[in-house]
Amino acid sequence: AARKSKEQVKADGRPAEIQLSRYVGEWAVQYGFAPEEVQAQVDQWIAKVEGKGDDLRRLALAEFAKSNFDRASDLAAEWAAYGDRSQHAVEKAKQRPRGDAVQAYRLAADARYNDYRFENALEFYRKALAVSSRKQAPTTWAAMQDDLGKAARELGVRAQGGAARQYLDQSIAAHRAALQVRTRELPQQWAESESSLGLALQEQGSRSPGEAARALLAQAVDAYRAALEVYTRQ
Repeated sequence: AARKSKEQVKADGRPAEIQLSRYVGEWAVQYGFAPEEVQAQVDQWIAKVEGKGDDLRRLALAEFAKSNFDRASDLAAEWAAYGDRSQHAVEKAKQRPRGDAVQAYRLAADARYNDYRFENALEFYRKALAVSSRKQAPTTWAAMQDDLGKAARELGVRAQGGAARQYLDQSIAAHRAALQVRTRELPQQWAESESSLGLALQEQGSRSPGEAARALLAQAVDAYRAALEVYTRQ
């Protein structure tokens, strides 16, 4: 739900408008439960987690479930920082990525994204990528590149001049990095990244002059057409 809820972020939207209840309902229908029954279980789980109050990961998820994105991000960042401190020496010796740190930074980033604090989201996505490994977890790495690209694009569309171009360049580069892993053999993920790439190219093209604009918009058309090979009417 944390991953999917970012789809509700809009250019003229607000954090309070983002609701996770639709994903609870989808899950309930998929597994044959009544949405109200599942929501009641979620509410009970939140109360239990808050009653204990000693698990930063679960507390962050509980705040996310309540759409308290600012608090959720703070708790997730605290979870990531605690893990960094407690396992730094061990992980430095092993030289391998920490999956919990990736999860923590991604959750912090997702919450900031839903809170329309895209600069903070971008920072946390970068931190998640820094402790991840394309070799050991390629699908997660690619998904984070895509998320980073979306955050950079949101900053680009809200900026002006050179700052906008810089953010949109970052967005384009991130989506292209994701497509190194998200190939046609992963059609849904490939189409998602192609569509996101098209959005970034279109935005950059609309801000560019002359031949540069035409080239960027042509690339955007190619990306959208690629996505439409998967995103069919059916």
